[in-house]
Amino acid sequence: MSAPVPARKPAVRFITRDDHRLYIHPQTGDFIPGVTSTIDNLPKPFLKAWGQKLVAQEAVAKYEQLGNLRAADEEAAVDWLKKAPNRFTAHSAKVGKISHGYMEELALGNVVDTSREEEDVRLIVDHFKHYLDTMQPRFLLLEEGVYSDVHDYAGTFDAIAEYDNPDLVIRDSFGVEQPLVGVAWQDNKTTRSGVHPEVGLQLAAYRHAPWIIRQDGTLAKNRPGDFALVLHVRPEGWELVPVEAGLEELEVFIHLRAITDYTREHSKKIIHAPVAGNRVRRARRKASAEPKAIAPVEPIELVQVKD
Repeated sequence: MSAPVPARKPAVRFITRDDHRLYIHPQTGDFIPGVTSTIDNLPKPFLKAWGQKLVAQEAVAKYEQLGNLRAADEEAAVDWLKKAPNRFTAHSAKVGKISHGYMEELALGNVVDTSREEEDVRLIVDHFKHYLDTMQPRFLLLEEGVYSDVHDYAGTFDAIAEYDNPDLVIRDSFGVEQPLVGVAWQDNKTTRSGVHPEVGLQLAAYRHAPWIIRQDGTLAKNRPGDFALVLHVRPEGWELVPVEAGLEELEVFIHLRAITDYTREHSKKIIHAPVAGNRVRRARRKASAEPKAIAPVEPIELVQVKD
């Protein structure tokens, strides 16, 4: 296939509110819920056990430093432990964001220099280069926006790529096979935990949105392509994983979209002011005017989670 040369275009504008992304309609300026923020409505019970395990590992690995911090300020020690999962995910998100930037440059056909990056980033980028050499995808669009005026959502997808690999076969859950030949909607992941089912909802929302948001803010008719793929790139290597992202997955996403409206709007109208009762509400505790003196302690570093 020919070298990938899609034009670089500015990202769709958005704001972040309550940790959720709201896109800005390029013509009306209205706020539109994002695809990934909508999928965040899915329950994730495994996160509770993961967070508990990480906090315990941090406490054991940094036992002495934690003891010093506790002696100086017990509340600070508790707060540090509580934030252990956030520190870990923040670092992973940083590695992912930097790696995605390099992957986009390489997909555009540009040369990149990762010599100053940390090892995980360098390895991820090297494996992405190997993927490009092995699969020879032709990228049609990169980091573009989609918009659904039917279900009122927007999002930014990683890539639409054309593949011509007839020797590789996609086998779906019903046993139907098709060669890896055609146009794929593709999401690139660097997450340590792997590829999760909700990515099918994500790609279904992208594939079946009626419109692509063009560089000048106009809307172009969208096409769903032939199949959906996830490129999972880790420091250990890469995998190209086919996923279901059809109308059934879109239907589930639409139900989640309704939950977004409930959370943002309707839920705030449900509870009214009390009409009777004898409860005395506590006044909010004010912060101390004089900060506590904290003895110097050794800095506490992030601990890698082990399986």
